[in-house]
Amino acid sequence: MTANSGGQHRHTPKNICRQEYMEQNQGQSVSQFDNYWRKLPEEQKKIYTDKFEALKTKTHAKEKGKAANVGADNEALDDNGT
Repeated sequence: MTANSGGQHRHTPKNICRQEYMEQNQGQSVSQFDNYWRKLPEEQKKIYTDKFEALKTKTHAKEKGKAANVGADNEALDDNGT
């Protein structure tokens, strides 16, 4: 598996499926998963696309919340005269 910056795995519909597949099919190779993915009907791949979109939305909301907290912390410092 390849990692991106920060050592985290890149989230894609295929990688989400791969993680579930490998957990349920221990001992299977990545090439066996790739064969499974190629044969997976589009309507089943959509399940993983939907999971990916939900994860992306959740991650975006979390990052947006962190940015808002940083802004609030900076405003509090300004209000205190520091």
